[in-house]
Amino acid sequence: GRTRVKQVYLGGFSSESDAAKAYDRAAIVYWGTSAQLNGSLSDYEDELDVLMNISREEVVQMLRRNSSGFTRGASTFRGVTR
Repeated sequence: GRTRVKQVYLGGFSSESDAAKAYDRAAIVYWGTSAQLNGSLSDYEDELDVLMNISREEVVQMLRRNSSGFTRGASTFRGVTR
């Protein structure tokens, strides 16, 4: 059968790079260290302890709190719109 995929809004970010990093942080929490990321897992080395020990809901709340607004269209980064 088909797998249901649910999109999760992480917030609006001032740059594509910030949005890509937010996606990566959420991906690590949702799918672990084997998740496909925009950057390298080593980029998040200092945060891995926290990311591996918080819930999906907590990472979404954290990212939304740190976001800056609304999206503005498509981007080349995975999980990012402009």
